[in-house]
Amino acid sequence: MSETAQEPPRHEPRVDKKIQFAEADGKPLFGDLYRPAHVERPCGIFVFVHGGGWIAGSRASGEGLGRLLARAGYACFSVDYRLARTAAPSYPGAVDDVRAAIDFLRAEAARFEIDGERIALFGASAGGHLSALAALTTPLEAAYLRALVCVYGIYDLKAQWDHEITVRPRGNLVEALLGYSPMEDRRVYFEASPISHVSLQRRKLPVFLGYGLQDDVVPHRQSEAFLLALSQCNFQARKYVAADAGHFWLNEDLLNENAHSRRFIRAALAFVRDAGF
Repeated sequence: MSETAQEPPRHEPRVDKKIQFAEADGKPLFGDLYRPAHVERPCGIFVFVHGGGWIAGSRASGEGLGRLLARAGYACFSVDYRLARTAAPSYPGAVDDVRAAIDFLRAEAARFEIDGERIALFGASAGGHLSALAALTTPLEAAYLRALVCVYGIYDLKAQWDHEITVRPRGNLVEALLGYSPMEDRRVYFEASPISHVSLQRRKLPVFLGYGLQDDVVPHRQSEAFLLALSQCNFQARKYVAADAGHFWLNEDLLNENAHSRRFIRAALAFVRDAGF
């Protein structure tokens, strides 16, 4: 065995890909795990939930983020979840898949040298919706969920449906997720929207949001309205606003310290550390 293999560089993460954490609709669900190369004690872990309009995307999009988080001393589990298909909506199954990933990590914490009582959710776009919904519907007594980080997430499904009607008259992605238009079932739009679950009882959850003011995929009003609701309920909530950015920038220029992606991640990590994660 080479010297490099015996003693990898201290900053290089350990990577374990295609770990099955659950089964849904008869098919396995996998996650990719990124961990610090060396830990003195079990580390906190982020569960990363990818975007893709609830119909596309995969856990592979979390690799760059996972490696950065591992170098910063945290583990990251980038997960797949059920995607919506034609005439096959994925709500609420996709949210259940995120919860299943958390349950798996808690059960296997010792095996992976992680702290099963220090878990944070990190979601992008549609994954931000799933992460926020899972976080805000977790049992109140669940002390293991320590923080929520979302970037250009969707928090009000009716508002996003309204937006998509103007930019995508056919193939509305919110309808693909839920299986109904608001005219058919308005209640499910309310129940499946994270903003509907913001309450004083849940204000102990620290929340960090990022968004771009030039976003024409998920309007920045989504994040601003969500932040207002969080503020009204006395959440510890902060934001990173990219004035010149649109959508999809989380994975852009991850090697550039001045890119919005890196600045957002640095700000998010500083926030969750201050919050005790």
